[in-house]
Amino acid sequence: MSMKKVIFPYLLVLPLIVIMFGLVFYPAVLTLVDSFKQLSLMEPDNIKFAGFSNYINLLTDSTVLRTLKNTSAYYLLAIAGEVVGGMYIAMVLKKKFRGRGLLLAAVVIPWALPPVVNAVIWKWIYDPNTGVLNDLLLKLHIIHESQVWLGNPHFALFCVTLVHVWKMIPLTAVILLASLQTIPGELYEAAKIDGASPMRSFWHITLPLLKPALAIALTQATFAAINIFDEIFVLTGSALDTRSVLIQNYLIAFRQLNLGMGMALSLIITLITLGISLIYILWLNERKEK
Repeated sequence: MSMKKVIFPYLLVLPLIVIMFGLVFYPAVLTLVDSFKQLSLMEPDNIKFAGFSNYINLLTDSTVLRTLKNTSAYYLLAIAGEVVGGMYIAMVLKKKFRGRGLLLAAVVIPWALPPVVNAVIWKWIYDPNTGVLNDLLLKLHIIHESQVWLGNPHFALFCVTLVHVWKMIPLTAVILLASLQTIPGELYEAAKIDGASPMRSFWHITLPLLKPALAIALTQATFAAINIFDEIFVLTGSALDTRSVLIQNYLIAFRQLNLGMGMALSLIITLITLGISLIYILWLNERKEK
């Protein structure tokens, strides 16, 4: 084999390696190093090595802990809503019926819209004076007076999560639908002949074969839920009742101009996200081995 044939494949991937190094690896290393420094734009000449003090201060700060709690709620509600809703939509769209293509296109629209646009639409829906939600619930006699949904600490977090779930459900549904369409129909026919109910077929055929797609759907849902920002910022701003940890990271880094603590918090968010994603991968590999 000539030297050109040996070198040529590496030359093809070299631009990608350079781009990845410049946009991913170098910033990641720089963020890690600066997270151990006392680095503030208010005092640009006063840069000191801070050790783990940035991390300790963050993990003992009541506001940061509150935003981590809010983000955990977003994550749990979003995962439940997106997986259950996405599974239901995928099961419906798997069947052949007239208008299926139009319904699939309509389902994808929320995901195709930018998060800010989705949030603006839902802000109008939640409006206590002219919102569609209050008008509908009043007509159905479910409520007797208009509610300030986004101003109520008991409803605000759930309302924001609903906007996020409404946007992300289509992606989960498409991922699961693609996997559902690869399952041979003969398996269901054989199960039906053996007397299996639709629920048993779903539990013993559909779910096991959907595990790779579920792992992908859960991973993307986790990244989106933990890094939720746009919807919250448009709907409720930086209100503590609904503030996510990513908004807190923004406030620390770009409002307080404390870049050292901002980088430390961004790494904490990244490690949490990667840790949860690793659990999905281990769960998938464990099932494969069995």
